Amino acid sequence: MTKVIDKRIRIEAGIFYKEIIKTTVNSDGKVTEKRNHDKVYIIRYKDNGKERYVRLGKKSEGINVAYCRVKKAEFITLAINGELPTQVKRKVIKSVTLNDLSVNYFKGKKEFFNNGYELRGSSKRLSSKYDNHLKKKLGSKDIKDITSADFEEIKIALEKLGRAGKTINGVMDLARAIINKGIADGLIDVNVAKGVGVNKKKADKKRDRFLSIEEVHVLLEAVREDHVLYRFILLALSTGARLGTLLNVKAKDINFTSGAVKLHDFKTSTEYTGFIDSDEQKSIMKKHCESLEVNDFYIDMNSRTLGRKLKKIFDRLFNVGLDADDTINRVVVHTLRHTFASQLVTQGKSLYIVQKLMNHSDIKMTERYAKLAPEAGLMVVKDMYGSGNHHA
Repeated sequence: MTKVIDKRIRIEAGIFYKEIIKTTVNSDGKVTEKRNHDKVYIIRYKDNGKERYVRLGKKSEGINVAYCRVKKAEFITLAINGELPTQVKRKVIKSVTLNDLSVNYFKGKKEFFNNGYELRGSSKRLSSKYDNHLKKKLGSKDIKDITSADFEEIKIALEKLGRAGKTINGVMDLARAIINKGIADGLIDVNVAKGVGVNKKKADKKRDRFLSIEEVHVLLEAVREDHVLYRFILLALSTGARLGTLLNVKAKDINFTSGAVKLHDFKTSTEYTGFIDSDEQKSIMKKHCESLEVNDFYIDMNSRTLGRKLKKIFDRLFNVGLDADDTINRVVVHTLRHTFASQLVTQGKSLYIVQKLMNHSDIKMTERYAKLAPEAGLMVVKDMYGSGNHHA
């Protein structure tokens, strides 16, 4: 048995709902009530100074807040014009699952490769993350039936499996991105991921480490004999691009006349420009590109192999004695991006220019690099008052 509670609950100006309670009687005669079983949506508008209420329909019939807004506007407009609609047409809303939204999300991240479109780099890893952590639990579920509690269950399950805070937060970030894209594209009108935050208990600390000029020279010398790693380090240090971006640079993206490199930021789905920092690097890149087709990747090594090789070198050169979870002080591949930005700021380059070179959407993201390297601080302070000017 169901009953409607005769009390209007305000959602926003002119839009209300009434709760429908479902009452069930168990075999033992016990009566239970399920609140929020359904809702009846109602709009209010004024007609010649009088308030009018119109029942639009139930949530289970496909009526939602977005539809109420549209109908309220129609009633107001027609009332002003002296004519009212005789019947409210109900909008049947197609069921949308999280899988539907994921298809919509990843569709915009495909790129042309080998005569066809496919996911590559960070987009491919995001797709795998969705399949591994979200699809099985929530993929086929209607989006209106998903709650923040469902995402919380996934976070707890990942914690029990011993997944790192960075991994858990990445899964939640992906869920929010998929849902927000669905809202932006008009597929859904409710943010079911609202309130789904980071995993504070195991959230990774930010990485502040960057390389000094001397450390850069040490690193380049250590990888000089491995031509792929050497080219990768040079490109990373001259553009500050993320790993996925660097691995997707193709021969056709490099302009040897202007020294510009076209870069695709998979995190923001935007393209921007980086630059070759020296004639020596330009010569190395040009020589390698002579053996490539225009659509060949400049760095011919996958991320797993490259990451494994560089980790051994970073650990040997910079991470001796540091704990594995010391994210602040350990040198990793992403440290190269920090080095690019930090050295530019240390050398007095404009934060606005650094922002553009890093492809930051907000200058506040760039300001975190506005700090002095130790050797730069020494140069500023040393002999600040002049030698021999100290008096007792």
